[in-house]
Amino acid sequence: MGKELADQWSTNLTVELTVDGQSIDGELQPPSEELPLRCNASVAGQYWIYHVAVIPGLSPGDHSVTVTFNALRPLPHEPDGAIYGPGEIAKLSFTISAR
Repeated sequence: MGKELADQWSTNLTVELTVDGQSIDGELQPPSEELPLRCNASVAGQYWIYHVAVIPGLSPGDHSVTVTFNALRPLPHEPDGAIYGPGEIAKLSFTISAR
C-alpha cells in the first residue's frame, strides 16, 4: 500500500486485542516502509501499518487470542479497488502457548 493510502488506513482503523477474554491495550503504529522485529517482508514503495501491544506474563499453557479490525469509515484497498468498512472488517482467533 502506498503512503497516502497507508495514512488513510492508519488514522481510520482500530484494533481490539483480547487474550483469554481480557482486553489488552496496544497502539496502532504510523505507516512505515519497514516492518517491526522478526518480520522479513520488504517491498519498494510499500508501506505497512501494524499494531503493537505488550501482553502481560501468561501462566503456562494455552491461551485464546482474538484480534478484531474495525474501520471508522469506508477505506479503499489497492489494487482491486475494494472498499472495507465502516465497521468490523476482519476478526482473527488463534491459540498461543506459554511455557
